[in-house]
Amino acid sequence: MAIQPIDLQTLYSQLENVSKTVAHQQQGVHLNNAIQQDVKARQMAEEKTAVQKLQNDKNNIEAVKDRKKSFDQNNNSSKGKQEKESSDQEEPVQVAFKDPNLGKYIDISG
Repeated sequence: MAIQPIDLQTLYSQLENVSKTVAHQQQGVHLNNAIQQDVKARQMAEEKTAVQKLQNDKNNIEAVKDRKKSFDQNNNSSKGKQEKESSDQEEPVQVAFKDPNLGKYIDISG
């Protein structure tokens, strides 16, 4: 079966559309690869910053622990001073009368 002139005319008119479609498909593949590489680069950058942020948080935690230790030591030393001062100025302790049998016998009869 031979090719008719009308078929050639249709073929040539559609050739431009086919070439545009092929070009878009090829660009789409390149564009898709570029997008994937960009996404991977962003993920790697985020991972790097996340690790650095965690390391910075650990440093901050250590600094807080150090401050807490020094604060506790300061409080302990000031409490010791207060206890020494209060022991020097102790008031006489009043002894209250206690029943020796209190709490030893339980009446369960009512």
